[in-house]
Amino acid sequence: MKRKFNFLDVIMGILIVVLGAPWVTWATGPRLTPQLFEPEATIKIFFYEYPPLTTFEMTNMGICSEIIQEAFTAAWVTVTLENQVVKPLAVYSLIQENAAAMIGMQNDFSDDELKQLVLMPCYTMRGRFFYYKPNHKKELDWYGKLENLKGYTYGALVGEDLTIYKKAGIKTLTVTGDLPALFSNLKDGKIDFLSMADIRGEWFLQKYFPDEKEDFGKMQALSWEAPFSIIFNKKHLRFKELSTAFSKGFKIIKQNGRYEEIIEKRQ
Repeated sequence: MKRKFNFLDVIMGILIVVLGAPWVTWATGPRLTPQLFEPEATIKIFFYEYPPLTTFEMTNMGICSEIIQEAFTAAWVTVTLENQVVKPLAVYSLIQENAAAMIGMQNDFSDDELKQLVLMPCYTMRGRFFYYKPNHKKELDWYGKLENLKGYTYGALVGEDLTIYKKAGIKTLTVTGDLPALFSNLKDGKIDFLSMADIRGEWFLQKYFPDEKEDFGKMQALSWEAPFSIIFNKKHLRFKELSTAFSKGFKIIKQNGRYEEIIEKRQ
């Protein structure tokens, strides 16, 4: 006697085999990791206080923060920017915790750390020597040669390499404190000049010495140039996707004028 075919029995048999066989894998499927389920909004880009390029004190957290956010938006990628205030914390998150990216400079990292990173500049800082006009009878300038400032005193914060100034016969003074303290020493005549990114110097003078801003002068020749960058971690699962998206978006905002708008409104 033939057994009557029962469709329900067949379905139940298949379910028993599949559910009871933990060894079954899909050769063509992706390896499941927590990062694959990570929504785009959780992609964090860390930075530290470096006003006016990255800072709590400005709308959209600073010039470079806004540039980077606009670039990703133009590429239809959602990222979250997070200020960790001090540089060591931002660097730790990027290197030790394998975060996606950070905003900063090449000299924030050791040579070994740089091997796992890719830097994409978003802004070029231009260094200038600042001095206090009332302390000098004539305009100061170095004309591209440090030897022209021999006999004057250069001021720096703790940690700055002063070798090139000493070799040029320039006196040096290391100031304990922050950038406003450095400018105060300049005003008080304890130092004759200091070096700072043009845009940062202007920002600090406007904030801390608004009524005396015009008393501070800048030497004509640039003293240095250095990029401020978004720094991608090659160990992050979405490194290629995010770095490609930024590159694409950055080109878009450079071409449509949005990049210059961000810079100009902060000057």
